[in-house]
Amino acid sequence: MKKIIYLLLIFAIPDLAFSQISSDQLLRLNNIDSLVHLNAIASPQAGQLAFVVSDSTTYHYDGELWVTFTTDTLSLIMDEDEDTWVRVDNGSDNDVIDFAIQGTHHFRLTRRRLDVFNSGHSVFIGEEAGAQNTGNLSTNTGVRNVAVGYQAWGSVAGNDNVAIGYRSMMNNSNSSPFHGSVAVGSQTLQYNRGGENTAVGATSLRLNTTGIDNTGCGSSTLYNNKIGSNNSAFGSAALFLNTGDDNSAFGKDALYNNIASGNSAFGLSALKANTTGSDNSAFGKEALNNNSLGSSNSAFGVRAMTGNTTGNQNSAYGSQALSSNGQGNNNSAFGNQSLLYNTTGYNNSAFGSLSMVNNLTGYGNSSFGHNSLSDNLYGDNNCSFGHSSSLEIFNGENNCAFGYLALRQNQNGHRNCAFGALALTSAKGDNNIGIGSEAQVANAMGNNQVRIGNAGITHAAIQVDWSISSDLHCKENVRDLPYGLNLISKLRPVDYLRKNSPKKGREVGFIAQELVKVLEEVGFDNQGFLTQTDQGHYEVRYNDFIPIAIKGIQEQQQQIEELKANYKRLLERLDDLEQSKN
Repeated sequence: MKKIIYLLLIFAIPDLAFSQISSDQLLRLNNIDSLVHLNAIASPQAGQLAFVVSDSTTYHYDGELWVTFTTDTLSLIMDEDEDTWVRVDNGSDNDVIDFAIQGTHHFRLTRRRLDVFNSGHSVFIGEEAGAQNTGNLSTNTGVRNVAVGYQAWGSVAGNDNVAIGYRSMMNNSNSSPFHGSVAVGSQTLQYNRGGENTAVGATSLRLNTTGIDNTGCGSSTLYNNKIGSNNSAFGSAALFLNTGDDNSAFGKDALYNNIASGNSAFGLSALKANTTGSDNSAFGKEALNNNSLGSSNSAFGVRAMTGNTTGNQNSAYGSQALSSNGQGNNNSAFGNQSLLYNTTGYNNSAFGSLSMVNNLTGYGNSSFGHNSLSDNLYGDNNCSFGHSSSLEIFNGENNCAFGYLALRQNQNGHRNCAFGALALTSAKGDNNIGIGSEAQVANAMGNNQVRIGNAGITHAAIQVDWSISSDLHCKENVRDLPYGLNLISKLRPVDYLRKNSPKKGREVGFIAQELVKVLEEVGFDNQGFLTQTDQGHYEVRYNDFIPIAIKGIQEQQQQIEELKANYKRLLERLDDLEQSKN
């Protein structure tokens, strides 16, 4: 308590000098060797202190004499009109100091705290802090407010507010009360008149006027917000220019230029350039960074949809997903760099790392799997499911690929369908169908081909008979078949063992190479039922032999009828001869 008394004297008594600050004493007074030297001081001033070494006593000059200094001497210090004073309690171990200003008891200093006495329960610390507030419940002013800092909290009304920092809540002089706001930092909520705002960081929510329920944490967060409400900004300059409502920004410069509503941005510069776009969600560094007018977009990942400007209703999940999308709408990209270079393409769905990575303007495409449809630039309405499926589609349309590397090399083909890993990998034509793993059509550059299964298939079955189109409307240049017995008679039917058959059951058929020679002999060319693949292997359309066999039967039947007629005539002649003999 003696140290506290000394401290008070230092600030209350003019011309007090000290020699040094020590670790065990707050201040050390100038030392005088003896009373002789003390009394020899020329023209001492009233209130001056000195410590005499010879008798280890502190003296103060009362204006006429040097007298011994004791705590009783200074238990009460007051000004000339006695309405402002400092009092040290004389009771045993009370250890309190009271302060009064202009006749009102305002403060009490105890061992552990500083008590502030006013009926409004407000606390103001700093030059001109709370200058408009009287601190009394009987006046039309705010209560339970705390202001710390130069000109902090200048309001005449409002309750339960906290302003800490240079000019925080300074110009809140509007007569409308506001409540429950917190401002921590230089010039935070400087012009605020709205309630329940929280601003932490230099100039956070500085220009806010009537906006309510805003939270800004970080330097210059929500700086320009004036009337916007229900916004949250965390990170330097997040929502800096905001005027809209219901926005959330987490990260430096997130939603920096925003003046719209309903946006959420998490990450450095996420949605930074957004102005009027609404209902967007961006999570990740620079996600939707350049979006200005686009609405209802969702971007999750570093630089996801960073190039989007006016595109709407897009979804991007993954690093750089839809990164270059500018004006495309209704796209969905899930995976690292999926739909990376898409600019104006719309209604696309890409799932998997690098899926549709090079798509520019193509629309209506769907790709599922790493690298699927990755080379597509302009193709539309393609479906690709599987790792690297439709890998090289460039400008093709209406293709479907299901399986690893299915339809891999097709670039400009249309209406192809590949089902199975490596199905139609080399097909480059149009309207081809491959069903089964490694199913390949006979001619890679050909069109309108179907292949079911690969070279390893040994059995195929179906519950009902196949129906084959045979309508006249599907045919032209119809003629009677010129081949029958002349062709059939030259065929060599065989039975054989198929090399890849696990059961080694004997099969029947023809040798394709022998058929080629027979067809050449009878002049039966360009008929289509004998096909040679790109690998040089022959395929035979066996059902074409049915009309040939029927034609042969008809020719044979005609011969039989002719023989029967000849036989009848011979029998008649024999009868005539026998009758003539008789």
